[in-house]
Parts: sequence; structure tokens; C-alpha cells
Amino acid sequence: MTLACLQDLSQARDRWGPSANGFLSLFGTKVLLPGIADIRTLEAASRLAGQTDVVTRSVNTSAWWSAHPSVSTTHASRRQPRLPVDQAHSLPAGAAIVIAGAQRPQLTYLTTWWDYPPFRDARLARLPANWPPPDEQRTGVGSGRVPVPPSPTPGARQPSMDEVAVRWRRAPGQSRLRPPPPLV
Repeated sequence: MTLACLQDLSQARDRWGPSANGFLSLFGTKVLLPGIADIRTLEAASRLAGQTDVVTRSVNTSAWWSAHPSVSTTHASRRQPRLPVDQAHSLPAGAAIVIAGAQRPQLTYLTTWWDYPPFRDARLARLPANWPPPDEQRTGVGSGRVPVPPSPTPGARQPSMDEVAVRWRRAPGQSRLRPPPPLV
């Protein structure tokens, strides 16, 4: 698997010059995060997402002074981008747009690092009352020792997997699961 991360394509243009114009074609899946401000990058993403047909309806009525009033309805199809530049630029916080091959672009919500179980558990962990140790114990005072956190108290209750597991939910109108809001 190859992964390339750029804030926008201007970084690739600075580094590789004209060769950067085909940079997005090197990857099958592209993930756009909020905050992209380079117009050329946003236009490239809009073109990659493709176009769609939108049916428009037009209603015409004859003049009010006409002897035979009539109403006619016309349906026409027009092409428009699936992902307009302004939508690609103004993503909600915590969201991303995934463009994968010929599929329609998908809005997805990302799991924040503080909601991912190992990091969430570390963030919520409580240090023992005797931590940190006094300076002479922490530094070893010339002994060259590396500080080691104290081990957990024997017999202390460990949280169960049910207490630790992230609860995922389906947001209204979404086909994908998204994580719960951050813990406060």
C-alpha cells in the first residue's frame, strides 16, 4: 500500500513542477480533508468526482391578457458537478470526502484519535497518587536510571471490554456508521 499525504497539490507542484499535474491519477482512492484552500486542487477534485444529470422543471404561463390562458411545463436535463468546488472547500469539522475510482464521492466522518480505544484509554487513565516520584527518584541522581512508571496495584479492578469498546451509531440519513461524540 502506498500512502501520500499533501495539504494540497501546490506542494506537489513546488516539488515536481509540471509532473505534479497527473499526481492524483497515481492513487485509486483520494481523501480530501477540510481546510483545502488551493483553488486548483479543489477544481481537480471536482473534476475527479465527475458530473451528474439534474432534471429541471420550467412552468410557462400565457400572458394575463390572453384570450386563451394556458400553462405548459417543460422538463430539461443539465449537467452539473457532483462535487462543486465550494462544497469541497467547506466540509464540516471531522468530515472527509472519499473519491474512489468511478464511484460517487462519499462524505464520511473520521474517528478522532481521542475516541480510538487505545488512545482514549490512555487519555482517561488515572496516574497513581504517588506519581510523579520525587526528583531524586525520577532522575536517579547520577545513577543513569531511566524513570519507570509504577506498576498497577495488584488486585485492582480492570475495565471490561464492554466498558472500553467504542459505541458506533448510524447517523440519520447516513449509510455509514460514525463514532459517538468525544468524551468530555
